[in-house]
Amino acid sequence: MHIQRQKRQLLTLMILLLFVSQACTDIFVPGLPEMSREFASSIKQMNLTISVYIYAQAFFFLIIGVISDLFGRRRVLLACIPLQIIASFAIAMTNSLTLLIILRVIQALGSSAIYIVLRLVIKDTLNKEEQIHATGMLLIGLVLSPALAPVIGAHLINWWSWRACFILIGVTMTGLLIWLTL
Repeated sequence: MHIQRQKRQLLTLMILLLFVSQACTDIFVPGLPEMSREFASSIKQMNLTISVYIYAQAFFFLIIGVISDLFGRRRVLLACIPLQIIASFAIAMTNSLTLLIILRVIQALGSSAIYIVLRLVIKDTLNKEEQIHATGMLLIGLVLSPALAPVIGAHLINWWSWRACFILIGVTMTGLLIWLTL
């Protein structure tokens, strides 16, 4: 009974981590025009904040599993999630497009660790039937985030600015990191 409760809590944490991590990709998209004006850059240049993030994430996907095999799943998450948090808050404070793009690469490292390591944790800790269920549940976070994150981002941008999107990511990931360490 206690083990089932722990598994449900872990799965809930994993879904939330994946949801927020996926939100990093597109929560700020409605703010690209505002960002373009603020950074005195073209929309094409601002789109680099998305494409560089995705390319960096793809690269980190290739190596993060091996790193977690060498150093442990928990250790990798506890190293990469704080990097994602720091990058998110730093993005919210930056006035440089170049620095923003570099910080997006760091943010991608954190999110790639979440994608890969969570899947490996499922594989390592659950039987086949539980793996199927858990993977299906993780897909909820993966599918809902692209639908909800831009809407949330649009409201944040309307009320404050595009920077609020990254502050929300940082604050939420901090809470999830605390939960992970309990």
